[in-house]
Amino acid sequence: MHLHQAFTSTPFLKATAIILGFLFWTIIGDSFPSYRWVTVPVAFYNTSKSVIEAPETVKVQLKGKRSQLRALDENQLAVHINAQELNDGPHQLEVTREMLLLPATISLGDIIPLNLAIKIKKEVS
Repeated sequence: MHLHQAFTSTPFLKATAIILGFLFWTIIGDSFPSYRWVTVPVAFYNTSKSVIEAPETVKVQLKGKRSQLRALDENQLAVHINAQELNDGPHQLEVTREMLLLPATISLGDIIPLNLAIKIKKEVS
């Protein structure tokens, strides 16, 4: 009879409800997409003998499972731009998913600003 009283006592039922609620929240919550805003730097490569004027950062919205977004290292993200592909003068360059080198499981939502105003001046040697 003591076992029956232990399982039907109020503290036991409350603890069981909390544990079950947490388990359901963890399992079901990860199946829905989550969103996360991240500020990432704009990084140029192949910049030899070029002066570049561009925004330093871009704000991007990432979409994926909550666990995948949590596991993502924000410090590893950047907008990668090959300066060698740009001629002298002003450019309006649209930020794309490929520039961010995101894992396949994470998609790109909004980007602020979507187009980067870039000015390239190649130095003559």
